[in-house]
Amino acid sequence: MNLAHLIYFLSFVSLIILADDPLGTPEGYLKYDIKKGASLNPGYEAVGYWNGSVFGWTEYGNGLPEYQKLFFFEGFNIRSVFQEEDGSYVSLSREVSVYRDLDTGDILEAWTNIYSNEENEVFEVSNDPVNALLYPGVGMHSSTNRHTSFSGNFFLDYPNPLQPDDYPLFSSGEQYLGGELFLTFTRSENLFNESLSEVGYIGSWSRVGPWLPWLEKSTEKGGHLYNAPYFKLRSVNDLPEDLYQWTVENYPEYLHPPRNYTKPNMTSWRVFKNIIDARRAAGEPDIQVPEQPKKGESREPNLDPELMDLLASLEDVSFYYEGTSYFVFEGQTGQEMFWMDGNLTTTFSKETNKTWRMNFSMTGKYSTPWPEKEPMSGKEWVNPEGNVISEVPYIDTESEILVSNNNCTSQEIVSDEDHYTILNCELVMGHNVYFLTLYVGADEIVGGVTEKKQFDDWLEIESKGFLVNRWLTFATPK
Repeated sequence: MNLAHLIYFLSFVSLIILADDPLGTPEGYLKYDIKKGASLNPGYEAVGYWNGSVFGWTEYGNGLPEYQKLFFFEGFNIRSVFQEEDGSYVSLSREVSVYRDLDTGDILEAWTNIYSNEENEVFEVSNDPVNALLYPGVGMHSSTNRHTSFSGNFFLDYPNPLQPDDYPLFSSGEQYLGGELFLTFTRSENLFNESLSEVGYIGSWSRVGPWLPWLEKSTEKGGHLYNAPYFKLRSVNDLPEDLYQWTVENYPEYLHPPRNYTKPNMTSWRVFKNIIDARRAAGEPDIQVPEQPKKGESREPNLDPELMDLLASLEDVSFYYEGTSYFVFEGQTGQEMFWMDGNLTTTFSKETNKTWRMNFSMTGKYSTPWPEKEPMSGKEWVNPEGNVISEVPYIDTESEILVSNNNCTSQEIVSDEDHYTILNCELVMGHNVYFLTLYVGADEIVGGVTEKKQFDDWLEIESKGFLVNRWLTFATPK
């Protein structure tokens, strides 16, 4: 893609909810969500692919989080959707993911734990099935000039399959607590073209959750953050060659979705439990660390200097953003606190041939959660602990960080014949983390931002915990 002609300007126009909104009815939303996420053709096998990172965070003496990237995380979901005679829809899918070495990109079978210095057996993700019965309902969505966005943020709290009494080394506690944050964009002209049964999507995914059981961290404070761009492929043949071959050798059935609806759905925790239970029943050790194959050559992460130099030449790259702020108290799952919207401005300046300084500022306002979105900045508010805050501030923050291929990468992809360059940045800033995933297209930039941060002082929250902020963002070309 020729990036040289792309000039982006600040958009002060909020994302549009059309007066005649095709997604504004439960039936309409379900139809187009299926068309985007899978297909209206029941024989179509949709492939959603992700490739990102897993971070660990720890809390030691001072009780403040420290972050470290642990490994890459890559995988795919394969899915089909069909309609029952009564008009309801059934989604059939399964998914597989691998963990990769940060230096070589090798698929990990064993990993030297940086926290314990012990060798861990690595358990890949192999969830089969991941099925669902789909019902009409209107979810969070918006429209830019050229894209339609779908947002789904799900904070989880359910009994942990790995109960502490039975699995003391592997269990994070009696309840599984975590959050899955999904954001997808699709071309509006394709989505609402009734001659098409399916369309592509681009998006970002983030997750906050407990320690992976195979790290044997038990109930130690902390956990994981996941971040990945994810997008729809045309077929499994478009998977990276080594991931495709690994799947053929280990999970060939995952190259197609299930044929029938079954339950319960499998999760990484349930799969792990089943493996451990089978080993115990056979009188085998719980953990069986294999010998890791010989390491491959080091791979330098890719960050396209042409893209970064273009962004630096623009001086200010400004976006509209909107999304939700969640509070997470220790031992509890996330809960909505505010809707946030405003303008995010980034400025890049070249430091060396391989480094750039990124300055970004956010201005905007706080409102009640979606869908009401009643402005709260400048007004009195009662915080989650019941304390009265005399005046909610307006959003006005600035930060800067040095970026390179150590914390930002780029990749070129094609979705529905449109070319995009992905800029994916994973920025550790003191005790906070900031994930930025942008899709730079020929006529619009769209993307997602996830921030995990300490409670702001003005919130006057005394309980231990943190904030998770999740926004979509976009800019329109001149």
